[in-house]
Amino acid sequence: MQIFFLSSTPCAFKINGVFLGFTDGFERYVELAPQDNPLCEFIPLNGKLLPLAFTLNGQINHTMPEGIELYRLPDGLGVYAKRFASVPTALQLLKTQALPFGQATVFLHGEAQALIERGGRSDVIPLGTWDKESALFPFAHFLLIEAKEIFYAVHEREGVFFQGRIQHWGYDENDGLLTVCAPLGDFGGRTAKYVFSCNPLPELKQKIISPAPPLPEQFMLCELLQNLALGLDVDALLDESLAADAEALREYLGRYQRVIPCTKYPFGAGTVCPKGEGVFQVKEYCAEVENGKIVNVVRKA
Repeated sequence: MQIFFLSSTPCAFKINGVFLGFTDGFERYVELAPQDNPLCEFIPLNGKLLPLAFTLNGQINHTMPEGIELYRLPDGLGVYAKRFASVPTALQLLKTQALPFGQATVFLHGEAQALIERGGRSDVIPLGTWDKESALFPFAHFLLIEAKEIFYAVHEREGVFFQGRIQHWGYDENDGLLTVCAPLGDFGGRTAKYVFSCNPLPELKQKIISPAPPLPEQFMLCELLQNLALGLDVDALLDESLAADAEALREYLGRYQRVIPCTKYPFGAGTVCPKGEGVFQVKEYCAEVENGKIVNVVRKA
């Protein structure tokens, strides 16, 4: 079986203790039989990160070790070493902040983390990198944490109610509305504007998705699948006969987490569906297009 190995940072790569080369974001594959239980090792070239080692075995369809993502492809497997733990260091206090409802402490132990104490409960939140522009923003009922790579909104009672990379945020204390603008991470590069009411409990009041930029025609199916997943209008992409049966198309495609291009087919696209902890199924489709409209969607594998 072809098994592709990739990593989020450059690594030396071994199988059963034998050095095979290096991994990064480029697809490289090895012919392996998972039932032979090969021991796979990613050893970061960055000396500040710990190696990841795991065995491919009969459990690959159900769960993977923390930091590893497995993709079940139509013609093999993809293994992505996504997250590496940092080499442990002495605990270093970076920042403390009194809150109206508790205490926030940012500390460095391998990577930056935040300890949020709120009403007799506590949460430890991973922050990645904490630099001079990172900051804590306390309000009456919630705390905003803006680190270099991630943003959190933490409510005094409900805990984390938003996390992710963002473009910007704003809070109007008069109406109690928190606005967060964040990239959707979709193929079209769209953004979403989230509006939360935060008093007394966090509630999503509005979500506005920006229009997608024009995409080349060969990515029509990618755009269709993304719009379907987001609940957006798809009539402009579909032939009248298919537009009339859009609900049946949704059922045919099923639920999926994200969309990827699939260039081995004309008008191709793939969907990524979670199947377990760190395990994903990739399904490939192609569209039949006439006069600039999609008339049919067919699963290829």
